[in-house]
Amino acid sequence: MDITILICAIALILAAILVIWQAKALARCDLICKSCGTKQNLPWKRLVFRTHVGNDWQLYCSVCGRKTWFAARKRGQ
Repeated sequence: MDITILICAIALILAAILVIWQAKALARCDLICKSCGTKQNLPWKRLVFRTHVGNDWQLYCSVCGRKTWFAARKRGQ
């Protein structure tokens, strides 16, 4: 029983590390609003646990005010 709790705790810690790592990688990208076309750069703390499909992320646009999909592109592309 104790080993099961230890394994679950390690799995949860690894999952949290992966989520934070992905958010930090996305924070280095330009997020392009599919409604109005503006580019945004958001801090990684605002990108944790957001809905996404591939390189498309669902976020609120600060320009058009909609909850819409954003395309993530590496900066400079």
